[in-house]
Amino acid sequence: MTDQAITELSHMGSLNTAVTSLLAEAAGLPDPGSMSVYGILNGSVHDSVTLHFAPVEASTEAIAQWAIRFGGVIASWTDDFQGVPTRWVRTKFTWPGLVEVDAFAAIPLPQYEAIITTADQPSEPVTGTPF
Repeated sequence: MTDQAITELSHMGSLNTAVTSLLAEAAGLPDPGSMSVYGILNGSVHDSVTLHFAPVEASTEAIAQWAIRFGGVIASWTDDFQGVPTRWVRTKFTWPGLVEVDAFAAIPLPQYEAIITTADQPSEPVTGTPF
């Protein structure tokens, strides 16, 4: 093995320890659907973790719980993702001062939630609505 490979493996071992510590601290929080850990990519140190939550409304509360526990700020926005109106919910924080964590969910919106009117567009009630 080359010195660079040994250094990268050592670094990944330290990153693994930090991620394990993060997950231990997260005991009791909702589990993400998947997780990716990025250490060294193409010779650059990234030290980041991505937590991907299910594309369901309950993920909004799950991400909020992670943000509260670890001091993250929640962001939410709506846009089209692959032609589907989608609400993105995300929080980012640093654990334990070294590893960047990005927790997010992409939640497809029902058709009626995706319609956004502006002052320039008259809003008409949909037939069958109570108002």
